[in-house]
Amino acid sequence: MIAKRLGDHRRFLCASAGYIERYGWPASPTELTKHNCLRFTGLASYPEWTLISASEQVTVRPQGSLVSNDSEALLSAAIAGTGILGAGEWLFSRAPANNELVRVLPDWELGAKGGIYLIRPSAKFASSATLALKEWLEGKLVQTGTARSS
Repeated sequence: MIAKRLGDHRRFLCASAGYIERYGWPASPTELTKHNCLRFTGLASYPEWTLISASEQVTVRPQGSLVSNDSEALLSAAIAGTGILGAGEWLFSRAPANNELVRVLPDWELGAKGGIYLIRPSAKFASSATLALKEWLEGKLVQTGTARSS
């Protein structure tokens, strides 16, 4: 198998402006325990959130009214003002274009940075379909700002 890193993958915390108006901004990662957090069971560290800043790492166990393995459902709940969501940059980037979500604790990221990879069978020459998919994916990643320069 051949793996090509196409871009970076970061996770952030976000919430609707309405949620923040009603419940306020958490001032630190530990204050997340006082908020309704929307939790994704597919996160490697579930049920904990590990938040990382430039100089610090803090692990919290947030609580909330919604737990799901469906990131789209959690995104919809966050937009509706239900709580604070920990989301991948690719998911989060879909809502801010409409100013539906704001970053919470913007100096912190949720978990370690990851990558977005295209993995294909090891072959001397890639098929035209594989190359077309790679170019399409790279174009989508450029649109969201996650593309990696080669």
